Amino acid sequence: MLDNQHQIDAYKLLQASPIKTASSILQATDVESKAKAKGTSLGGLILATVTYPASITAQVTKLTSWAALLNRASTVCGTFKTNVTPYQTPTEMIELYVGWDVYLKVSGLPADSLLRTNAAVADTTLVAALQTAVNGMTFTDVFTAWNAVNAALTIAPVTDPQAPPIPAPTLTQAQIDALTTAMSAAEPTFTALTGQVNSVETLATNAKSDADKASDAFHRAVDVSVMTNIASSPVLADSLKAIVTPEIYQALAAVSTDA
Repeated sequence: MLDNQHQIDAYKLLQASPIKTASSILQATDVESKAKAKGTSLGGLILATVTYPASITAQVTKLTSWAALLNRASTVCGTFKTNVTPYQTPTEMIELYVGWDVYLKVSGLPADSLLRTNAAVADTTLVAALQTAVNGMTFTDVFTAWNAVNAALTIAPVTDPQAPPIPAPTLTQAQIDALTTAMSAAEPTFTALTGQVNSVETLATNAKSDADKASDAFHRAVDVSVMTNIASSPVLADSLKAIVTPEIYQALAAVSTDA
């Protein structure tokens, strides 16, 4: 180990400067909080105390789906963090490196097959695009239109029991048109957001899938390596025979014969 000056220099630099957090994780953290906040704000425009007329049912459905999409973006980025954060230390990278090599070997796959966990940790495009999209979202016109609708449809409390019934509130055509215009203007942003959220979700899922395969392969390989030594040693050979099948023991014992 440390057979040349470059490695020694890297060792000293690593001592002075700890491993930094990958940009993809920082970006996912930002989206997780901001998407949740924006989703909550949009969802809050639908008031339980208001009965919305059929003329704007489509807009109510649309707004509800947008809030749900932002909340999903938050959840997806939280999952991305959970799936990818562990694989940013030299120790974990060693396990991935060795484990992936073992997995490819035992699976008969090409030695240069890509580890998708690597793509997630090193990602500089997919999570960044989602972050840019969420950070760039502004809903001034949507809030203005919905606040006007909610104000128009809110029934004032009755303080005089003798007062005549208050007619059901209605919307003017101008208010309906303003709401439709504001929602239509915002819609392309959410159409694009769906694809961006799906891309990050796939990235996170693939990262965990490959990391799990590598981790499992690594630990199994360590077990086999240790058991191989045990099989040729009188210290625990009998115990090993007691806990593995004869076929496994014969394979382990054969290693020392081959050597």
